[in-house]
Amino acid sequence: MPGSAYKLKNVLFVDDDPDFLTGLELIFTAKAAGRWSIATATSHAQALERLGHVSMDLVVVDIGMPVMDGLQFLKLLRLTNPGQQTAVLTGMGGWDHRKTASENGVALFLEKPINAAGYETLFSALDTLINNAPQTGFQGMMRRVGLQEVLQIECLNRKDSILEVFTSGARGRIYICQGMIVHAECGDISGDVALFGLLGLHGGQFNFLVYQEPARRTITGDYEYLLLEAARLKDEGAILLNSGMIRNALQSLPITTITPTGGSMAADATEMLLCSGSGEVLHARNCDTERRISLITSVAQQADQISSILPSGRFDRLEVLSGEGRVVFLLQPHIRLMVRSQPVAPSIHASKPVASPHLTAQPRPANPQNELAIRAVLANHPRLPGLIAWGIRMPDRHIISQPLDGATDAPQIERTLARALLASDSLHQHQLTPIRLQWRFEKLSVCLAARRDQHALCLILQRQEDAFLNLPESLLASFDSLNLQP
Repeated sequence: MPGSAYKLKNVLFVDDDPDFLTGLELIFTAKAAGRWSIATATSHAQALERLGHVSMDLVVVDIGMPVMDGLQFLKLLRLTNPGQQTAVLTGMGGWDHRKTASENGVALFLEKPINAAGYETLFSALDTLINNAPQTGFQGMMRRVGLQEVLQIECLNRKDSILEVFTSGARGRIYICQGMIVHAECGDISGDVALFGLLGLHGGQFNFLVYQEPARRTITGDYEYLLLEAARLKDEGAILLNSGMIRNALQSLPITTITPTGGSMAADATEMLLCSGSGEVLHARNCDTERRISLITSVAQQADQISSILPSGRFDRLEVLSGEGRVVFLLQPHIRLMVRSQPVAPSIHASKPVASPHLTAQPRPANPQNELAIRAVLANHPRLPGLIAWGIRMPDRHIISQPLDGATDAPQIERTLARALLASDSLHQHQLTPIRLQWRFEKLSVCLAARRDQHALCLILQRQEDAFLNLPESLLASFDSLNLQP
């Protein structure tokens, strides 16, 4: 390893409590394992004397000291030792103190630990600070330290605060209440997906804001699990991006449910956008990035609304067969991908117009014979593995629903079908004219076929092995090819 990795780091702790300093020196000397040279001072005068003899990589200052308190000493230090890296370690962690410390160039504001785990986290944060180059990481009230460490410190100290994170392409907030992460938001995204997206950013700035209760709490669970999961997802995302696996996979991305019978699709994507979970553009091809980011956000919101109706689990992807080709939206906590490809051969739908928006169309009388014809298709088709419900929307806006296993009820089916149609209609605003759609969640899949004559069929299926996912196609194709009467 390079020699710089072994360079001895000089750290000065300034605190008027000699017993605290003695204990801190013993603990951190053991943890540093020869990598730190620790000096202590019980007053600003002693600290200045130490600094006059040895160049310090970091000066850690307490606030509540007699004669000259820590904040006053920081102001003095900026004059006598400009550029000196500093941190605050105090039992006086009020917002005003944090703000004043930040204005005086403090890189890290920490509260004194109360247990062994606290000392472990404190050492990790300080060690990260003095070993990182000044230009890397996040900058803010705790500059040049990873967001993971900042959140861990806030949670460990059972704080109430809002961590505002921002880069040139993303802005979000993480809400911490009594040491628990209770909510995160980034643009129109909220919950753990927003949290993981923010923690996946590679650099930027952040500020602490005074805590205010969010409109709703979207995150539950132990903060340690959340931070571990965020780290895992970030590592996996970095591996995928660095190895080029995502870009290489774009040309063979599976779209299993909506492939039209008799048609084939081009391997090359004609339009592509790859973003981080928080909306930073990582790769784009032949697309209006601003409009497509808006589209991806809309897809995520519509999926959230469907998942609020059904016990579906986390959203994975939306697959669309449209008049413009096949489109896939892959939405993971750290990766958001849109790919559109054109058919090589003419689609079975090319000879007839694609569906127009359903919910904005004027209702018209439904032909009873059409309902019988659709029911006959459903009754005569072999039972699909995992099919738990279906719903039909007639041109007069009447919805016919059929639960099949007790896992769903008629109101859920009707609401899901209406929400799926709303999502389908919203794609028209983004110059896409959908014919068939499938939302794939962790536990369920929702399929929708929408006809130009205002008939629509919705299937709700339990997630099975991927090999099964093309089975609804024959049923959707049968529905789509029905010769229904006006």
